[in-house]
Amino acid sequence: MKIQRIDNNCITCHISKEELASRGMGLEDLMNDKEKARDLLVDVLNAAREAVNFTAEGGTLNVQMAVMQDGDVSMTIFDDERNLLGALLRSYKEILEAKQREIMGRVGAGNAFGRMLTPERTRELLDRVGSDEVIDLPVEASFDDLDDVVRVARKLYIWNGDIPSTLVKVDDAYCLSMTITDKKRQLARSVMVLCEYSDGVEQSMGAKLRVQEHGKVLIQNHAIQKLAGL
Repeated sequence: MKIQRIDNNCITCHISKEELASRGMGLEDLMNDKEKARDLLVDVLNAAREAVNFTAEGGTLNVQMAVMQDGDVSMTIFDDERNLLGALLRSYKEILEAKQREIMGRVGAGNAFGRMLTPERTRELLDRVGSDEVIDLPVEASFDDLDDVVRVARKLYIWNGDIPSTLVKVDDAYCLSMTITDKKRQLARSVMVLCEYSDGVEQSMGAKLRVQEHGKVLIQNHAIQKLAGL
């Protein structure tokens, strides 16, 4: 397993499917067998203590798990609930960037992104922050139809103004990369419209890597503003 310390209250642990199998575990065990899942968590915490000097001091640990494209598992563990969303976003950014090269060839498919955002997933994330807290959320949305990109851009421009955004062409798909900064209710509204019109929304900072390998920049930095004016 590969353990990385994010901050004083958060670590991530990458566990390969082979490592799970060597423990006699599968994904279903992580979901349904509480005893096996607890034993794995204890092993991870012991390894984290030795590897990165991480000691959980809070009364209750928060654990988030993501299943990767290849069947590996990433666990995010932290003991400071106040920093839950920030730690979660940072950890998924690292996971996605690490896996970006592997999935690049499938970027045109709606379900080929690393960590997908759905309306349910968005609500789950935003329920953990205060209504007045301002959040920076980097996302990428994939579209097969340029008209849908324009429709989304017009709505986002009305709500958010000229947010940092880039439009990239990758094969036959369009990738709209942006960072939305807003309070949680307004942020949820923006993500919902992206989910409605796009073929997939990813929580990611990987646009630059895609461009370097496969993409062609159509509009740099001010894509939302320029598309909204079409």
